[in-house]
Amino acid sequence: MQYLKALVIGLGILILICVGLLAYGLVAKTGFKNSSKPKPSEQSTESFGDIVINNANECDIADIKAEDGTLLLRLGGSSASCQQVVVIEIRSGKVLGKIRLEP
Repeated sequence: MQYLKALVIGLGILILICVGLLAYGLVAKTGFKNSSKPKPSEQSTESFGDIVINNANECDIADIKAEDGTLLLRLGGSSASCQQVVVIEIRSGKVLGKIRLEP
């Protein structure tokens, strides 16, 4: 009977420890810690003006993706000069480069 009582007490303590770890994991996951990242409302909203992409008269915008602070703009169209990807830095609006597909 003593072993059964010790087993029940041991399992009760183990359950309390697991519940505590679960609560800690939930609090850590939800981000109650002080974060140094600025919130979207605190980020700079500076304007960078107009961006002009040459040879875009006959080109269409085929796809746009934003990744890691850059904007990937894929152009398409009937002309071979339209087959390109333009990489733009989102913060400054600077065209970092173009990737052209040539035959």
